[in-house]
Amino acid sequence: MAGEIGTSTPDLEDATLAKFDNLVATGKIIWGPSDPEYRDTGLIYEIGLLENSYEFPVEFRVAPAFSNRLDPIPSYVAGNSKPALFTGPDPALVAARIGETHTLAFFKCCVPRPHLVLYPNQFEGQSANLTEQDLHAAWQVLKAFPRTPLMMIYNYGSASGGPQGHKHMEMFPKPGHSGFKLFPDLASLKQRDVVSVPTMPYKNYIIALSAQTSPEDLVQKYNTIVSLATHDLLFHRRTSYNVVMTKDWIMAIARKYIGHPGLEVDAAGMIGMVWVGSEEEKEAWIEIGPTNYLGLLGIPPEFV
Repeated sequence: MAGEIGTSTPDLEDATLAKFDNLVATGKIIWGPSDPEYRDTGLIYEIGLLENSYEFPVEFRVAPAFSNRLDPIPSYVAGNSKPALFTGPDPALVAARIGETHTLAFFKCCVPRPHLVLYPNQFEGQSANLTEQDLHAAWQVLKAFPRTPLMMIYNYGSASGGPQGHKHMEMFPKPGHSGFKLFPDLASLKQRDVVSVPTMPYKNYIIALSAQTSPEDLVQKYNTIVSLATHDLLFHRRTSYNVVMTKDWIMAIARKYIGHPGLEVDAAGMIGMVWVGSEEEKEAWIEIGPTNYLGLLGIPPEFV
């Protein structure tokens, strides 16, 4: 039975992981361990914005879920138009109700453990910015996983790398390997000022968050970075961007290109977490060169 944050679920983290393992064991969701492989991009940071010199690696995962997928995106969020009656997922796949506005559910085909989708209960299109309710629901879930730090991604627009059906955010654990860190975790961030790491192959906008961040502050910070990202696309025909959020920071990345067919990239891929379905797909990434490829998908730092 799904719980609700703040009421009937005293420990959402343990309950979610236990239910995830049970759903895998009974075949209701597809997941299998995937060993990460780290490839150095050759992009070395020696700038004041980062605390240490750091080689920016890419974490590749050849994932069993991708190898067996028909469509890794849940059908209840993948459609391109409003269904006649939006009913959400199979109740067995619901992890929790987040207040009265959102539902947290499991992906059918999962790469991380757990791999979750957070969506509003009332139908909205993915071509809408996140609202205060969306951000508050995501923030509640992030805070409910103290031992398995999560991250949230949101893919807005047709070039963002994500499906454009019912509005949804994805949530899954941050990388746990000591040699692989998300680059905003290494930047010297500020609570009020936007920070950009200029040696990334694309423009990025980051603001620090903390346990004291209020819902109003979170909305203001989201609006600030998204406004900067969309301004980068002023002369492009369409607006697309990625948002990545943890308990410590929120970042926006403008997107001008989804990627080559079969090598499409969402927010996770843009920050170096690349999930592929085969060794051939991974080798295609390596042949192109991850740094060069990511630079094609976003806005190069030297251009506005």
